[in-house]
Amino acid sequence: MLLSPLCSVRRIYLIFPCPFEDIYTHIRRTTASVMTTLLYGKRCLQWSGSDAEIFFEGAKLLINVTDPGAHLPIDLFWPLKYVPYVERWGWAKWKPLCDTTKSVRDALYIRLLEECEERLKSGRAVGCYIETILNNQADLGMTRDEIRYVCSLDFSFRNQEPTHMTKYSVD
Repeated sequence: MLLSPLCSVRRIYLIFPCPFEDIYTHIRRTTASVMTTLLYGKRCLQWSGSDAEIFFEGAKLLINVTDPGAHLPIDLFWPLKYVPYVERWGWAKWKPLCDTTKSVRDALYIRLLEECEERLKSGRAVGCYIETILNNQADLGMTRDEIRYVCSLDFSFRNQEPTHMTKYSVD
């Protein structure tokens, strides 16, 4: 069993002594911790500097990149892909934002995957989802990038929904 009752009691204790403004942060951390535990076998016990904080920072950057109307419709006007980024003229402001978003998200998912691979090599497997995929990688016919992509999608979608539902029900 990945989540023990003691872990649940500790999470409840962390929520209640804090002011009401911090409860959303605790809900985000807890949701991300559950998902990282199930998918990658790693818990997030605190918010600052954790994988949960990095994930939500990457999610916020991704929303800024894909927000309708925030940038020119690059996919509709293909020549915009070749416009160089020039800071002093304000050309192609989306390019550094896209690069930052990609680097933050990729670094998180690559690091989590590498930690799982190291645990498997050292014989300290915990039975999480990605370890099962890595053990059956040849049977599934998946490359390392495909495994990282599948788990990043699963982590992103399953992590965003409960926190947004909770946030809007509390507000």
